[in-house]
Amino acid sequence: MSTRRSAISEPTAPIPGSYMALMTDALLLNRHGQHQEVVVITERVRSRILRLPERRRSPGSELHEVLIGATALHADSAYKLGDIEAAEALWKTLEQLDQDKTNRWRREPILRRIDRGEVETGLLELNQLVQESPDDGQGWLSLATAALKIDDIDTLEAALERAEPLLGDDETDEDFAGFYFMRHKLHMRQERWREAVNDWYQTIELDEEWVGLNEGVVRDLLAAGEYDLALEMLENETISEPVQWYYQAWIAHRRGDAVRARYLWRKVVDVKEEDEYSLTGMKAMALCWLDRTKEALALALEEASILHDIPRILAGALALAWAMQGNVESARANLTLATRQPNGIMLLDRVAWYDFDTLIRDDQIKASLREYFDLG
Repeated sequence: MSTRRSAISEPTAPIPGSYMALMTDALLLNRHGQHQEVVVITERVRSRILRLPERRRSPGSELHEVLIGATALHADSAYKLGDIEAAEALWKTLEQLDQDKTNRWRREPILRRIDRGEVETGLLELNQLVQESPDDGQGWLSLATAALKIDDIDTLEAALERAEPLLGDDETDEDFAGFYFMRHKLHMRQERWREAVNDWYQTIELDEEWVGLNEGVVRDLLAAGEYDLALEMLENETISEPVQWYYQAWIAHRRGDAVRARYLWRKVVDVKEEDEYSLTGMKAMALCWLDRTKEALALALEEASILHDIPRILAGALALAWAMQGNVESARANLTLATRQPNGIMLLDRVAWYDFDTLIRDDQIKASLREYFDLG
């Protein structure tokens, strides 16, 4: 890899009514899901620029760059409105407009099809593209992303090996973070735990947007029995103290130190919440471990009663507390909530199963709940 540049530049206020002001408005509307308005604005910008003489919007000019941005944003919003034919026509236009990034626009419709679930077909198409342009590092990264979606470890590893020496000055920190994240996932699949953690550190150093997945990485390490590495990660300052205590308690329990585990779980229960991140689900789980299931139910039910969408951990805590009290129907109802995700069913992990398997004394109840957990 070579040096990299940041994707962030110093903001300047656009002149009202200018192309830049219109594009700024369109970007904000796109982020807020107001795609019909985006289509109107970007079509207006495109029409105005295309009416100008070609010499004023020649490649490399500011107007040409605005035209590329408006076309790309129009395509994205058209796609999200369900007008796939229009979006694909615009991406085809971008192949001609933005010839320095032709491969990017050739990849775009393929990546969208992959997002719609056509992963194996998309993988074949991406593979064809990288064979045609083997020096395109972003192409290899896209191939790696698709391979990861279907757990094709051989293709993932090969694509990352090809991508690494090709990533350089044109890539942003976010691009490099994406590379390290995928290599982290590869190492996790290969059970190369130390390498996986090192690549995770690189990921969050390059792009703070990934920090929110810290807890998930800790849970992956716990599921693998890599407790020392999990404890190391829990020292990361981006993980709040109550979350650290909860998992430190979990590890202490696994290692037979029940006294320390109970001490730490009590600290979780007693902590005063001062930020917007709700600890109710985690507190309810800690109460279950302390065999205070009635308190766990009361706390979790109170929180659930005021929420439109119940967080996964809160639904899981409710399920555990109900199961510990012998109420299978309520436990299953909450596990259904916990596993239902926008993109389909996402089973609970081995760490969650350890909670249920350890704390529920009735084997029949446990057997009836196993289907909600990924134990493969």
